Amino acid sequence: MEERKASSQWGSRLGFMVAALGSALGLGSLWRFPYIAAENGGGLFVLVYLVFIVLLGVPLMAAEMAIGRSSQSSPVRAYGTLATRHKRAWQSIGVLGVITGVLILSYYSVVAGWSLDYLRLSLTGGLPTSNDIDAFKGVFDELLKSPGTLLFWHVVVMLCTAWVVGRGVKGGIEQVTEWLMAILFLILIVLLGYSMTLPTFIDSVKFVFGFHAEDFTSESVLEAAGHAFFTLSLGMGAMLTYGSYLDKRSGVLSTAVLVSVMDTVASLVACLVVFPVTLNGGITELKEGGPGLVFNTLPLSAQALPFGGVWISVVFALLFVAALASTVSLLEVPVSVLIDSFGLARRKATALAAGVITLLGTPAALSWTPGFFSAGMTKIFGKSWFDLVDNLSANWFLSLGALGTCLFIAFAMDRKQLAAEFVRNHEGGRKLFQLWFLTTTVVSPIIIVVVFLKTLNVF
Repeated sequence: MEERKASSQWGSRLGFMVAALGSALGLGSLWRFPYIAAENGGGLFVLVYLVFIVLLGVPLMAAEMAIGRSSQSSPVRAYGTLATRHKRAWQSIGVLGVITGVLILSYYSVVAGWSLDYLRLSLTGGLPTSNDIDAFKGVFDELLKSPGTLLFWHVVVMLCTAWVVGRGVKGGIEQVTEWLMAILFLILIVLLGYSMTLPTFIDSVKFVFGFHAEDFTSESVLEAAGHAFFTLSLGMGAMLTYGSYLDKRSGVLSTAVLVSVMDTVASLVACLVVFPVTLNGGITELKEGGPGLVFNTLPLSAQALPFGGVWISVVFALLFVAALASTVSLLEVPVSVLIDSFGLARRKATALAAGVITLLGTPAALSWTPGFFSAGMTKIFGKSWFDLVDNLSANWFLSLGALGTCLFIAFAMDRKQLAAEFVRNHEGGRKLFQLWFLTTTVVSPIIIVVVFLKTLNVF
């Protein structure tokens, strides 16, 4: 298989690792992880989550990277190129991945816009100054019922994303993501240092790493498995696409391990940033914060801090930086397909893909105002457009795509060619490859099937 042109490859292994980390480190790590950890047993949930990172996250990430690098192609072509038989059938896995990434980006950019609007409010003094949690909930409800505001920030996020992707792999994605990740970790370190000065920091550490069995259920196990899977951008073609820009000298397994470790560390640090402030604000029941922990509870608690307004502005800037790194990887998936399959120039492919996704995101922005995309969709499907697309892509398509990748590794890809991606440059050796292969083709599929059956309410 011929390698891509040098202009369409990462400038360095570090650049690839940082870009892959940026794809994984989105709102799921910094916004979702703290509240689901709080709801599901703290340290006990974290421990189970780490087990699933090892058994599900790392093997699947390495698999997608290996397929991408081995094929040097975008998702749609990669599976068909590498399949030893039934090429068109296996190619459908790549098609599903592209569709999934497009759908997720269409509403993820709307969610990313929330952080921008809250950043604006925090900088202009638009957040409540009272100690009434209902006042903060009112701000969030007002945002959701303001389609003009949601559409505006949705377009801003897509324009920023398109600007990065349109600049190319080296000059755009790699260069900008390196800056974004440097800023992100700098902000995280500063916020962590500040949180460590609070009297509630030790209590937060005990909560994050302590076992709270009373809050841990069978649902928590499935939640841990699902989050380990979704937080690493698996099943949507992003890691496969990034892997296709990787040269033959870099290791896919070691990269997958490092990205997974850094993503997990960032998630834990996010907990140690959010929880001390929340507890310091007098809110002792962390598990009751739910999805509003960052957008409602955290701003309320931050008022009790010196320079609390500055602190909360930095938090929402952090969320936007994390979100942008993820939207870039999601947009690159359809762009790579348009370039590989239709021969479009990068800027034209970026403009076309970003334009279509911006239009697809419009119904998501209208999902909380009276009309067809809220009440009408709810009447037909029982969910608004936003909830329906989120449910289909996150709970169904990602699981199917990942399961398809596991089956592809097991039955369709040449074993010798696959092994070469792991033992090249003596990375791990054949014994480690055999362990990875067993995990990817047996353990990971079982976990995915269990999560999928739970989604279907089979048990």
